[in-house]
Amino acid sequence: MLDFAVNQRSTDAGHTVLDLVGELDLAGAVIMRTAGLAALGDPACTTLVLDVSALSFVDSTGIGSWVELRSHAHQNAQHVALRGASDNLSRILTIAGLTSLFDLEPPAPDGHRS
Repeated sequence: MLDFAVNQRSTDAGHTVLDLVGELDLAGAVIMRTAGLAALGDPACTTLVLDVSALSFVDSTGIGSWVELRSHAHQNAQHVALRGASDNLSRILTIAGLTSLFDLEPPAPDGHRS
């Protein structure tokens, strides 16, 4: 059984969206980081959107990977957004002092991913 998956898609606005699904732990962080760095390596990508609305679990390794992707993006004048963070995840990001690092977006309307 697959505990974590990343689905990538691009929009016409220069955004690359990674839909993160399942449990983002050490193993999932490696997969997500690889996909994120590849997306940020595309010159057409101005913003990497991590849609976290379908995550059931995130550990410190997963959050650390988001910070790493944000650092890489910042060096290249790109942005990283977190879309659809749950109240619990938002609270953790606030307590950790990480909310200023990311553009925080609400979930896609009606649960549709765009």
